[in-house]
Amino acid sequence: VCISCSGTNIGSAAGSDGEEDCLADAGYTGSGSSVVACAAGTFKATAASAAACDECVAGKYKSDTAQTSDTCISCVAGKFKGEEAQTSDTCENCAISKYKATPAQPSDTCEDCPQHSTSAAASDAENDCKASAGYTGEGSTVTACDAGTFKAAAASAAACTNCVAGKYKASTAQTSAAACTSCPGTNSGSAAGSDGEEDCLADAGY
Repeated sequence: VCISCSGTNIGSAAGSDGEEDCLADAGYTGSGSSVVACAAGTFKATAASAAACDECVAGKYKSDTAQTSDTCISCVAGKFKGEEAQTSDTCENCAISKYKATPAQPSDTCEDCPQHSTSAAASDAENDCKASAGYTGEGSTVTACDAGTFKAAAASAAACTNCVAGKYKASTAQTSAAACTSCPGTNSGSAAGSDGEEDCLADAGY
């Protein structure tokens, strides 16, 4: 009398002559009485096979068991994970002042923000890198504040602010209004945003 393979996740070929011929379905591994579900973080697409389950590759994870295909979830852009067979989202953030636009990273391949800019942890685009104090813009467009201007805010793409009328500054990349120099004497003035002492012009009568 032919005996059915035990369990619901196992099968054998016609003419099988032993329990060990009962091989695991997709999503399961082993044969005979040793068949078990693929653990979280693994999967197996092949049916009628005792083969081991495949691990989710580094940079991916899966919390469900008995997966029959690679349904592993990628770490999102801005994160990475170096270990395989992860069972939950333990992806690690790109550090402050770094970013990564590509998901499923298996190691820390995060890229540095351009010079004079910074980003929050787990940033996923170059434009998340915002200009430092004394600079304006984001990503590849970061530039120094022009002479005659300043910017106090860090991690900001905001525009630089002009030195007020009656003041000037010849240097670039200034970080505060205090850097602007007053025109000499009491009888000269300059327009806002002036970048040199020669912009300080005489008042009427001088």
